[in-house]
Amino acid sequence: MTKMAFISLVLAMAVLAVSSTVSAAALSATITDPVGDATWHFNSGTESTRIPTYQDIAGASISKKGNTFTFSLDMAGALPVAPSPLTDGVKLNVWVWGITTDPAFSANGAPFPPGVSAFTQFDVRLHWDGASFSAFLLDRRRLATSAEAVFSAVPFAVVGAEIHVSVDAAAIDNPTSLFWLAITADWLSPHFGTNGFSYLDFALAPNGDLATWPS
Repeated sequence: MTKMAFISLVLAMAVLAVSSTVSAAALSATITDPVGDATWHFNSGTESTRIPTYQDIAGASISKKGNTFTFSLDMAGALPVAPSPLTDGVKLNVWVWGITTDPAFSANGAPFPPGVSAFTQFDVRLHWDGASFSAFLLDRRRLATSAEAVFSAVPFAVVGAEIHVSVDAAAIDNPTSLFWLAITADWLSPHFGTNGFSYLDFALAPNGDLATWPS
């Protein structure tokens, strides 16, 4: 190999490395959210109450590596290994990433009552039921054809104030882009399909719209 050919090869490899780095960076999206803004919002109004720091969103992100999406939340405080027993009729503490590839999508039903619509095609959800944590992918697309939504268990990790939930890209049809937001909530009903829930915190794009992935 001549000296010029070697230099050309090195330059080409450098360009490829930079391109790969940029590409990897493009497969993530992050939202920051003010700490201390979580409030107990009932459907019928707002009750002033102290929200635990582990339900107050400080940041949210979506990243993709290989065939796996990772949905992450940074909370204002560490999640206890076993949060305090649920009180005041609360049945579930819920952390949610709501996602869709089509901002015009709308379907009635789960996790809401049959007459209540929502824009998300999928919810990635972490639940605390007073005894243990569990994580699910809720596929809401079937609701648009009057079929039932599908809950599928997915892997998760809770490390201090960080939550990470993994979803196989194929399970959400390998999207190249997403619209999304993150939410915390208390579910006041023992089952879904009712109005028994209270939103606590929202993480949106800086302008108040849905965030986009990748960003």
